Amino acid sequence: MRYTGFFQPELAGWDRSKLWQRPVDVVLLTTNAAKGSPGHAHYQLAAHEVRKLKKRIPGLNVITQLADNYDEFLNRNLMDAKVVVSVLQPISEVSLQDYEAWLAGCALVKPRAQDIQAYPNAFQSGYTVHDVSVDFSNLSDVVVGILQNLEPAQKMVDRVTAMLKKHGNPAQFAMDLDELLELSVKESMSLE
Repeated sequence: MRYTGFFQPELAGWDRSKLWQRPVDVVLLTTNAAKGSPGHAHYQLAAHEVRKLKKRIPGLNVITQLADNYDEFLNRNLMDAKVVVSVLQPISEVSLQDYEAWLAGCALVKPRAQDIQAYPNAFQSGYTVHDVSVDFSNLSDVVVGILQNLEPAQKMVDRVTAMLKKHGNPAQFAMDLDELLELSVKESMSLE
């Protein structure tokens, strides 16, 4: 996975500034879904709501078109963003960009976060991710709430970043996998 790059020694010292020190208010993660597909339609819903928010709040710094170059994406889009809005992906609900946003120190807004099952369980609505309705109709309220209360949002970012760093450690991953296999064996033995 691409996000493992955040754990390499030369990137570990990146200055991930606090949310209140970042110049970009909102970044909308793009999707590679084909036009006309459900994934693209969902992105269009989010983009429409982000544009409405920008009109509502003059001076709001918003990026809806991400950089094509990966380094530029990290440095210009994510490392400068306070809030990242993520859409549901066409094949799964999770995007690597979600993890990259967290590891860059951004507050993540995502619909149906409570329904996502991932390892580690990073998609915990209200604990590590800000939930928004699937049609993004309350996006404006969610984003404004985050921007007006950056300290609690920063605590969520710190919490999920620590979780991902812990589970990104190969030794921790091996221990977690061992525990999962042990539970699986015990369960299958009890079924027999």
